[in-house]
Amino acid sequence: MAAAALAITLFDLQGGIYIPPVDPAMVVATVCQKAVSRLKRHFPQLFALSNPGPCNLPLEIILMIAEYLDKCALISLASTIPYYMERLECKKRIDLYLSFLLSCDIPYHHVRLVMNRHFYGPEHGLPLQALSKRRNYTTLKHRIKCSVSRHACIFNDELLILTALSMTQLRGDLVSLKSHVEFSGGSICEHLTFLQESPACIPIPFPELAKKGSTSGPFPACEPIYGSCTSCPTDYNITMNWQGVKKGYSIEVLVYRGLGDCRTPENWYWRNTMARWDPSEQSRSAYSPHNPPGSIRDKWNEAGGVAEITDGAWRRALQVAGL
Repeated sequence: MAAAALAITLFDLQGGIYIPPVDPAMVVATVCQKAVSRLKRHFPQLFALSNPGPCNLPLEIILMIAEYLDKCALISLASTIPYYMERLECKKRIDLYLSFLLSCDIPYHHVRLVMNRHFYGPEHGLPLQALSKRRNYTTLKHRIKCSVSRHACIFNDELLILTALSMTQLRGDLVSLKSHVEFSGGSICEHLTFLQESPACIPIPFPELAKKGSTSGPFPACEPIYGSCTSCPTDYNITMNWQGVKKGYSIEVLVYRGLGDCRTPENWYWRNTMARWDPSEQSRSAYSPHNPPGSIRDKWNEAGGVAEITDGAWRRALQVAGL
């Protein structure tokens, strides 16, 4: 990416004043000393030891500076702040941020930097571990203990993301667990959980679970549920485990996403994974016939040395949402 094509806009979060786009090289020269020191702590290998002045940063790393500045946010075509992107000439770029409620939140420039390192060497980006993330919390309303973790691997020059979500009701209350899953359990992808008739765009999370009922309780014992999205390269499986009378059921959701080589946010993999329901977008089977149901999960397993073929199934968004 050429420096001239990497125009950056500064936005003062305190004064609310926009500064015209500047050359990325100017950013390095004008970053305050405190921010430079902060950058040095995080990226010591990127600074020349004999140079006490401006930092010696590759252009790719400039995309990361926003996270280490105190008084301004740097917005570019690979920014992490979608709310300001509508002010850019390029158009509103909310699709540069991968976020599915509790399950995944990755800005595009992070995945690009990781793949830059893979293609061009360590000095050009971030290690794969930079995409890993873990979060544990307990919901207030239903007292659900949740654990969300994100993992990444590269297989055949393509980035794969695995998100694992587990949910357990602290008192083993199945009714509360079911209510949480139905109304705030998260989402698999935009296409599988998007409700077209809802003005607030509130999805029904993991509807397969909500549909299963029996006289013995909200969730009968069942085998893992496998599925695939017809629109984006996403596979998933849902497992319900009985943990005893006190803990009740534990629900585990594994979501496998294929993001391609991450060379541009206009790439079908990234764009279609990000897109909300858009009938004009090419479907997964039409654009990517080499990624049939279950193939993303299979690639993840193969990258980890596990030879397993998933018997996935296409799931149409409207059918899964019960519409």
